[in-house]
Amino acid sequence: MAGTPSVLIVGDEHLRNAVRRALPGAAAEHCPDLLTAVLLTGRLGASHVILSAEAPGDFVPAVAAMRRIAPAARIVAASPPRLEPLVRSARMHGIDDYVISPIGENELRHALQWTRDGNAALPDPAGAAAHPSGECESWDQLAEVLRRFGGSSVDLVEGWAQWLCSASGAAGAMIELDGRTARSGESGAVRIERPILRDADIAGRILIEFRPMNEAAQRAAERLADRLVGVILAGSAAHEDLAAWRRLALTDDLTGLHNRRYFERELDALLASAITRRQRATLLLFDIDDFKRYNDALGHDAGDSLLREIAMLLKRCSRREDIVCRFGGDEFAVVFRDAPEPRIVGSGHPTEAQALHDRFLRAIAEHDFQCLGPGAPATVTVSGGLAGFPWDGLTRVELLRAADSALLRAKAAGRNRILLAGPDLADPDPAG
Repeated sequence: MAGTPSVLIVGDEHLRNAVRRALPGAAAEHCPDLLTAVLLTGRLGASHVILSAEAPGDFVPAVAAMRRIAPAARIVAASPPRLEPLVRSARMHGIDDYVISPIGENELRHALQWTRDGNAALPDPAGAAAHPSGECESWDQLAEVLRRFGGSSVDLVEGWAQWLCSASGAAGAMIELDGRTARSGESGAVRIERPILRDADIAGRILIEFRPMNEAAQRAAERLADRLVGVILAGSAAHEDLAAWRRLALTDDLTGLHNRRYFERELDALLASAITRRQRATLLLFDIDDFKRYNDALGHDAGDSLLREIAMLLKRCSRREDIVCRFGGDEFAVVFRDAPEPRIVGSGHPTEAQALHDRFLRAIAEHDFQCLGPGAPATVTVSGGLAGFPWDGLTRVELLRAADSALLRAKAAGRNRILLAGPDLADPDPAG
């Protein structure tokens, strides 16, 4: 094989004749079935193999066996349109390229990398196990896309655009997906566009732009575009599934608020940023006074409804940038991102958080908790504690301890109030 290119043709007489017309004078051997082809691959040492997807035998296992026997051979499949999915799946098992019948002579020569004068670019056995640099870049870029699964959809679409360029070898590529658009590279002379269809609905499109190419290369690029759309669809579905699971893992099922896992992660990140930027942060921790009485008197369904209504009121009173969580049981937590500007030396507790707890207590007092009905054992009230960074603690554990201590003081002071952390602070009356 080192000196003269040769071809092993696997299939019927029609394929043999088509190959001989496309490659006049080429050294060729022919066999009708895939099992014989596997045996001949090792014995003949052909540099090129063209095999029919309709040849008798198990197509994919035969391809895999031929690739193991002849790792440097150029293997091309010939397929009718109905078997194209089978041939596509065989690419990962060793197919280098494929052509769709009726087979054009130029297309076949291009797939086999065979020139009109009867010469062929012989595969390099020493380099057969290594990916070309462009292919390595494509795999690296795909790995980067996979790392973005479950995260920002904007980042993911940008990753898809970059991968389209590297996977297709195009000058540039653009993708529109679910209302987001990203582009990579530059414009090209040949434009190939494909819709992204999800359950018969158009979710977006890709546009791949190539430098000038011949007709056979363009047909190959069009087939590649179809395959790239399939990868994007599968990847986007996996991204949505992972994002949904992440939301579930960080959301409280009963109230729809963030859960304790989310709270701890976000508070740790906020405190790390606040230390670096000299900003302040405030934690509110509260629970429902005598919550057990509602469960005992009205049942757990009424208790669950009460938790949901408290969560709804808390969301109404909070700002979009605040982190509102169900901490556990009837206990809730709010983390305030208080000010974008650096902290002023000597400043005290933020007034925004104090204003919120006043507003929240009024909202509870004025709300009609219809879920409790006329048999409610008591008027709904809450007690809580406010702790601020850096005055009451520098870590999550320290802030929680300070806020919990203030909550216990609020209970001891008669409940229905929210107190600031710190032993020297007066306990204000909730009516004030």
